[in-house]
Amino acid sequence: MKVLLVAGALVAASGAAQAAVPAFTATCGKKIEVTAAAGGPIMINKKEAKLTVDQDTYFEATRGKITVMLTIGADGKPTLAFSRKVKEEEKKGSCTIA
Repeated sequence: MKVLLVAGALVAASGAAQAAVPAFTATCGKKIEVTAAAGGPIMINKKEAKLTVDQDTYFEATRGKITVMLTIGADGKPTLAFSRKVKEEEKKGSCTIA
């Protein structure tokens, strides 16, 4: 019974976290396209990214060597930045939301 309660709480928490993801389309660097529908998921170059929730207003989406950091401002508008691993070096940059 405890296992079911814990599993139910985890499912509810993950659903609530994804619900805070706003809809957006962005370009990061020259070749990274990031999109999200309201509530998620977040897509990086048309493939679903793994979503990590650090706070209600901060998310990280990772796909391969690319990580996109999403921050939701007090006004509800998203801000994005990204990092990409290239030959053991991490390159960082900002994203432009369309």
